[in-house]
Amino acid sequence: IGLVEALKFLIEEKGVGVNDYHWTSYAERAPAHLLVNAMAEDTECFDYLLSREELNITALENNDPEDGSRLLHAAIMCTSSKHPYFLSTIAQHPRVDVNEFVSFDEGEGATALMLLLMSINMPDQIWLEKFEILLKARS
Repeated sequence: IGLVEALKFLIEEKGVGVNDYHWTSYAERAPAHLLVNAMAEDTECFDYLLSREELNITALENNDPEDGSRLLHAAIMCTSSKHPYFLSTIAQHPRVDVNEFVSFDEGEGATALMLLLMSINMPDQIWLEKFEILLKARS
């Protein structure tokens, strides 16, 4: 059984919610949204979750009450080799506003583009790809 088949089984047969925050990854302070963890795996899991009507594409990245980061912000910070696909898919989703200002990290906040501009440790090529994706999504 593959990863996508296991995910489908958990959601369709066992009733696991696509918007649940029971999922953890090594990089998260709090349990993360299932879609965040799919970004660490592959595009098939990501695409399957996006195909589910009940997926809240504007959901918080994790269930930490101090952090208002959305799934879009998780895609900006994603370091997977598939990062351009994840970011462009979320940024171009009709229910996602890439210009939305969200609060995170103890009251500070940013738009998606502002968050990217603050990401100084990101390799130049990756940063440029993400910058182009966000500019395209804004137009």
